[in-house]
Parts: sequence; structure tokens; C-alpha cells
Amino acid sequence: MNGNGMPTVKATKSEKKPHILEINERARMRLCGVEEVRSFDEKSIVLVSTQGSMVIEGDGLRITVWNTEQGNMELTGRIDGLYYYVPRETGDKKSGWRRLFH
Repeated sequence: MNGNGMPTVKATKSEKKPHILEINERARMRLCGVEEVRSFDEKSIVLVSTQGSMVIEGDGLRITVWNTEQGNMELTGRIDGLYYYVPRETGDKKSGWRRLFH
């Protein structure tokens, strides 16, 4: 279960799918290569892609399409930020989260 009381949903992992991201006017996003949705609400979506964990932040976020077999997702709402999680290397003082844009 995620923090919303919803079950965590995983895509079928028969083969590694390409990770493709398309954002239109900061209001619509299409993603390929989504393996798991960990949590979501109107302010953020936390998921695992074939390129690692990521967080999408915004307002009024809604998942409109989620195909678990193909790993495709579409969402709408105001997109304010997108972050990928990159594990720290030993001795690295920087945070594991890296900001793409905000």
C-alpha cells in the first residue's frame, strides 16, 4: 500500500523498456518505461522507471493513462518539477536527488 491507501502497482517486467519522457506546455506528460508507481496525489507522483526512481511535482496532477504491461503513463496537471534519484557514491556529500528543472 502507498501513503494514499492505494496498492502499489508494478508494470510487468518481461524486458527492459526504453525510458522516454515528453512534456507538453507543462500541462501534460507522457512517459514510457515506467515500472512502478509508489505513490501519487495532486501534488506529487513518485515512480520507478527503467532509469531509476523519480518524482514529479506540481498541482492538480492526475494519472490519466497507466498501462502496466507496456509501462506507459500519461498525466495532466501543472508540472512544476521533475527529479531523478541518483544514489550517492561513497564519500559524496551531495544529496541523492538531482533536480532536472523547477
